Amino acid sequence: MRALAVTTAKQWEELPDIPTVGECRAGLRCQRLDGIGAPKGTPVEITIGSNRRSMPALLDLKLKARLPIWAKPQYPPPPPASVKLIAEETRKWGKLMRAANMQSE
Repeated sequence: MRALAVTTAKQWEELPDIPTVGECRAGLRCQRLDGIGAPKGTPVEITIGSNRRSMPALLDLKLKARLPIWAKPQYPPPPPASVKLIAEETRKWGKLMRAANMQSE
């Protein structure tokens, strides 16, 4: 297997010879989004508290060292920004799927 590109906005230092998808195709940007979800309408204080309590685990160097490159946590933005990012990504990929006549399963 040979890596063609990474889907992050910038190159991975662990794979310095592998370009980003944006370098391969101008304007193309896709990313992995990690996070812990909560039902719509969950009070923001609860989601922020959950985020604050889960971050130490994601920052733990022992955990990061045990994960393969592709599984390393990507540290999502705090909850209010995550909600906006998820909505933007849903619109972007939904538009692409409709244009390609794709169906989700």
